Amino acid sequence: MTRDPVSNTSESFLMKSPRSLKPQGRSTLLGWTLACLSVVSLSLASVALAHDHVNAGALGSQPGGSLSFINGDRYAVESGYVVALGPTAALAGPRAGLFSGSITFTALAATADYGGPAFGHAVLGSHLAAVVTSVRGPVGGRFGFWEAAEGEEGAALTWELPVGTEDALVEFVLSETAGEAGDDPYGHIHGRQFTASVPGLYVVEVRVEDRSANGPASGPWHTPSAPLALAFQAGVTISGLRVETGEVVIRYAALEGMAYQLERSATPGADAVWQDVGGVVIGKNRMQEERVPAQAGATFFRLRGVAL
Repeated sequence: MTRDPVSNTSESFLMKSPRSLKPQGRSTLLGWTLACLSVVSLSLASVALAHDHVNAGALGSQPGGSLSFINGDRYAVESGYVVALGPTAALAGPRAGLFSGSITFTALAATADYGGPAFGHAVLGSHLAAVVTSVRGPVGGRFGFWEAAEGEEGAALTWELPVGTEDALVEFVLSETAGEAGDDPYGHIHGRQFTASVPGLYVVEVRVEDRSANGPASGPWHTPSAPLALAFQAGVTISGLRVETGEVVIRYAALEGMAYQLERSATPGADAVWQDVGGVVIGKNRMQEERVPAQAGATFFRLRGVAL
């Protein structure tokens, strides 16, 4: 049995189907129930946020070619990478109370004027934008994008999408030039912020499109890229749990600047006796899996996180 690794990450959940959990030829799981609590301890100190870049360009750098996130495989969900969204309780202003963080999207330079030509750049006259198409995550969550303004990061909310959105087609521009014929598609804008409203693991799908009208028939030079799914972790939560032969596998995002300890107990509540499972994990903005031997009887898990 596997728990959805994206939805309901901020809720407690109970798995209590002993017969379905019993492996063939084994009796160690018979008669036990398993629960996972996203009850955590999180310091309000700012989480250390990494500064990474997702680079947009084109395959072949020729007119008519497809756009691409040239280094997207480093950051895709499948890679295990996670963008950290830290608490903003200490901030004043509109982002206060949200979880906030950044990963910089760039458009690769085509000319020496902007430090190019970079490998995989789009053609002159193209004008690139990142288009967000879907958001998955904890029930009731909302995911937003904030534009920088006059040196202030995340100054203004550009758009916000509820979890469960499909085919949203909201966007943010990557190219900093005007998009005229012959313009370099280059763009490298800092200070933009992404936010989440509730703790949990969010998976956001994005593609890059050419917004120019300089190509054939006054259309774009390039066709859109394939979608790239990125993971964003807000707060401290257990995002997935599954049962394998004789083991419980617990999955969570371990963020840079945080230390994590998984704990287990036979009962929940104020009188519960929690025991450490494994050692302390130092976060590196990666997904983490803990394998725990299955035990008879009810078992509850929780994850504690402390800012370093």
